[in-house]
Order: sequence, then C-alpha cells, then structure tokens
Amino acid sequence: MDVRRRLRSLDDDSRVLLVIVVDEREGVSDTDLTPGPLTRLKAAGMWMPVLDYQEGYGFTYGARVSVVDRLGPRSRVSVPLTWGGERQAALELERGFSSGPLARVTGGGGITRREHPFYDRPDTRRAIWGRVETAPRTWLRAGAGARRSAVTFGSLRDTLVTTGADVTVDTRRDPALPRNAVFLSAGIERTGFGAHAVLGADTATGSAAARLTSVDLRGYAGLLGRWCWACGCSRSRRRVPSRRMRAGAPWRRRVAARLRRGQSCERQPCGMVGRCTGAASPPRSRWRTRA
Repeated sequence: MDVRRRLRSLDDDSRVLLVIVVDEREGVSDTDLTPGPLTRLKAAGMWMPVLDYQEGYGFTYGARVSVVDRLGPRSRVSVPLTWGGERQAALELERGFSSGPLARVTGGGGITRREHPFYDRPDTRRAIWGRVETAPRTWLRAGAGARRSAVTFGSLRDTLVTTGADVTVDTRRDPALPRNAVFLSAGIERTGFGAHAVLGADTATGSAAARLTSVDLRGYAGLLGRWCWACGCSRSRRRVPSRRMRAGAPWRRRVAARLRRGQSCERQPCGMVGRCTGAASPPRSRWRTRA
C-alpha cells in the first residue's frame, strides 16, 4: 500500500488530496489476506481446453494451463498437456520487452508421441527450442530461432537440428482491414539430420541437410469509398537431399573412395576434388499469385 499526497490548488496549500494506492495480490479474499504461493499461483492461472481430431490419429484432448507476469512484465508461462491421438507434455516460455534491442524472446521444451497409422509404430519426439525477435521500427521485424529434436520411430533414432531466420516488413495499421499498405515476409530455414535408412533398407552413415526458403508479398490499395484492391504472390523453394544420399547407397561409398584418392567425381555435377557431401536433388520451387 502506498499513500500519496497531491495538491488540489497551486496557491492554497491547505487543499490537499490523499491518494491511496493498493496493489492487490492474486488469491486475496476477505478470509485470507496473506495467501501462500500455491494459492496465488492457482488464482493467477488460466486454462483452456484442447480438443482436436486428425484422420488416422483420432481425437486429441487435454488442456493448456498458463500464468502471466511470473517472469516479469509481459511474460507468460504455458504448459500444454494432451492425451489420445497426440500425447504431449511441454513447457513454453515467453517474454516481451517494451524497450531495448529485443522485442520478444520465446523458448521451451517438451515431448510428443503418436502412433503412425500406416506403420503402426510410435513416433516420439523430444525437443527444445528458442527464438528471439527484434523490432527496430514499428513496420520492421526480424527474428531467428533454433530447434533440436531427438526422434525415435520404432527402432530408428535420429536427431534433427533446425535453424532459421526471417524478416518482415508490415506497413498495415490494421491487419484485419488493411488499406494503402505493403506486407513482405522472407525467411530461410535449414534442417540438418543424420542419414538413416528407410524401412527395409540398410542403415546409412553420414549426414544431410534440407533447406526451405519462402517469400510472401502482399499489397493493398484503397479505391473509391470503402473499396480496397488487394493482390499478392508467394514463393517457396525447398532443397532436399536425394533419396540415394539419405539411404547411403553403394555408389556414394565408391565416390567417397575416389575422392580420398584425389580423383575427380564424374558422378557429381560439380566435379570437385576433395571432400564431397553428395549432390542434392534439383531444387523445387512454386509460385502462387492471388488478387
């Protein structure tokens, strides 16, 4: 509680106004004026039911429990717990900043498990992730993140490491009703994984990586009255390792032996001499336009 004194007049000191500021805590009641930590946590918590259905996996049900301002102003701690088609238990952290170089920091970790409907094998993923965002201008935002996942599918085990960055230019004042504005988002994401054989093939050695780039451009122009003209285009391009490279085919071992002897690689389009990580499949790109 804080008592503040305010003067109601500039020339009369006798006219004084007392302001009493009371910061109430969660869980305070007329019968308990000093609640404990568990009572305050229960009163500050929010929960939301989770119900989802996916064909082949069935229903997923559970709840998401969240508390705010536990890690400082503009912070949130969320714990999703689900069962059924997708079993999940995770801890998600988020903190926003009103000043400074960072605008938002998120992170967390958890485990998910579900049964593959075709192979009838469990797919278990243990992951930790983090992301930072900065907003030097109101219309400019950039972010970068990383994620590491340990995947277990039946008797196969693998590790996925995903890193990415993106930049967004958004001049819309109201995203729901944009007018005379431009939205541009560009990002790149790279996923590195250990090369394991597909079901029924031999176990491979080595590693490979996949890369995904995307661009989304939208424009909005105001016409007569309340009419607004909008158009946009998006492009995504993915570059993935070839299936022979992921499966560790014998031809790759022969190429590696030739490179170790200092000979050029006729099977590779680059024709390089030395250490070669293998050729990737031709890039696949896709353009989508809308108006």
